[in-house]
Amino acid sequence: MYGKWIKESRLAADMSQEQLSKKIKVSKQNISSWENEHHVPNMGDILKIAVATKAVMPHDIQDYVERAIKVSGEDNALLVPVLRNTAEMGNGADELDNDVIDGKLRLSQSFASRIGIRSNAKLCFITAIGDSMSPTISASDIVLVDTSVKVIDVDGIFVLRTNGRLFIKRVRQRLSGEFEVSSDNANHSTADVLSGTEGIDVVGRVIYAWHGQQL
Repeated sequence: MYGKWIKESRLAADMSQEQLSKKIKVSKQNISSWENEHHVPNMGDILKIAVATKAVMPHDIQDYVERAIKVSGEDNALLVPVLRNTAEMGNGADELDNDVIDGKLRLSQSFASRIGIRSNAKLCFITAIGDSMSPTISASDIVLVDTSVKVIDVDGIFVLRTNGRLFIKRVRQRLSGEFEVSSDNANHSTADVLSGTEGIDVVGRVIYAWHGQQL
C-alpha cells in the first residue's frame, strides 16, 4: 500500500531512494521496503514524502488530510514552513545552527479557527522523534508549534531547548511555582522539577500533532 505512489512521486521529483531517504531522515532500506510494499509508512512519513517530492497526497487519504493540513488549496490559507529541525521526545535532538526550511504547507483557515490558533501566532512544523511522549505524540509525527510562545503560563506540551538540543515534553506548574517536566509514555515516567535557573529556553508550544490530535 502506497508503494506505487512513493516510487512515482520520487521519480517525478528526480530523486533516488538514497536522496529521498536523506531528505525525510529515514533509511534507504525503509524507502525500498515501502516501495516494494513490504511495510507501510505511517502518516507522518507520507506527509514528509509529499513535502519532499511536492507530490499530491494519495487519493484514499485526501479526506483525512483535508480535515487538517492543506498541501494546496485555499488562497487565504496560512502558509506554514516545515523545518528540517527535529525534536527528540527522549534524549534530545541536535539543533541546527539556523532554521532550514524543507518546504511549506497550507493550513486551512477553518482548521486554524477550529483549533484556536491565535492571530499573532508564529507557526512551524517540525518532526518528532523518539517514543517518550507516546501515545500522545508518536515517532515521526509532524507537530505544529507556535513559536511565539516563550513563557509557560499554561500547562501543556512544549518544545524546550537546553545544551544545544531540542526536546518535546509535557510541562506542568506546581503550586510551589516550580515546573514539572515529564513524558507521557509510562515507560519514561521520570519527571524533572525546574526552578527556573536551569538555562532552559521555551522554543514554542506544541498545539497539534499530525496524527490528528489537538494538544
